[in-house]
Amino acid sequence: MHNNLIKRMKTTDKWVLIIAIVLASILIIYVTCLFASGPNDYIEQYEFNVNKDQLIESVETFKKQNNTYIPPPEFGTIDALDTVSLNFDVSFYLQKENTVIYCFINNDPSTTDKSSINLVSINKGLKNEKYRAVNLDLKGEENAKVKNQFRKNILDKLKLSYKDKGHGFARLW
Repeated sequence: MHNNLIKRMKTTDKWVLIIAIVLASILIIYVTCLFASGPNDYIEQYEFNVNKDQLIESVETFKKQNNTYIPPPEFGTIDALDTVSLNFDVSFYLQKENTVIYCFINNDPSTTDKSSINLVSINKGLKNEKYRAVNLDLKGEENAKVKNQFRKNILDKLKLSYKDKGHGFARLW
């Protein structure tokens, strides 16, 4: 039955059908990604040409030499390995902006000589733990400002070359 229907269709009708199916598929994938987003779909990823251990060591050295970037103990953040995800969770404090930045470090799964720092969220102030996700809760100018501050105040001072890989959702497209 379907074969007879397809045989009777004109060539232009077949192309219209193919284009409609492709567009519908793209729309379905896009909508699915919007509603099924995981927490890492909005991170801002910065890739380094060093392994995870070297990147963690660079961050720890930076924080020892610049202890104002360590969030105060009463805020309750501790840089540590997440035993479930095997990511290294790290927080930075930007004193001038009174902002805590949360990110994590992980290995590139395809190679052992690359790793990344993934900017996840910020918290304004030290009293209220109400993190706002980059590229999701932060919009436009505020989002760009936070990412610029992170690059200028932290990443550039690690003295390692890095590449801004963009945010998680953008990598899908």
